[in-house]
Amino acid sequence: YVENDPLLSLLGKDVSYAEKATGQKAEEVIIPDVDGIEDMVSKEINYNGTKISFMNDKAATSIFYSEGQELLGAKIGDTFDEIIEVLGTPLTVGPDPYFDDVWTMTYDFFGIIYVEFYAMDQSGNTLSAIVKAG
Repeated sequence: YVENDPLLSLLGKDVSYAEKATGQKAEEVIIPDVDGIEDMVSKEINYNGTKISFMNDKAATSIFYSEGQELLGAKIGDTFDEIIEVLGTPLTVGPDPYFDDVWTMTYDFFGIIYVEFYAMDQSGNTLSAIVKAG
């Protein structure tokens, strides 16, 4: 499934490959360190509402999805329960370790991709998701 998805298949690919595939130029961005130690500089491609991130100007390491987008057959904006109906039992569901007002639901798909869905509370609608290479 990952290899056939036009966005997920970009995980692990280099910046120039992703630029050609999306038709978008990567831009330099500052990523704030949630621990407050040191911010990082990275590259990012904005493509149809998603953000594809490249760490150290090399391979795509994550893709950020916002509300209204579809990911693995689930829609960002659905509740955790609705996403569970589509994707099955998650690895974890609970308060986010970094943000007091956010709940996180995580999946690990065979070590290939790791997915986190975010909502303001356990029964609320999801607001975003991030996919990371496994």
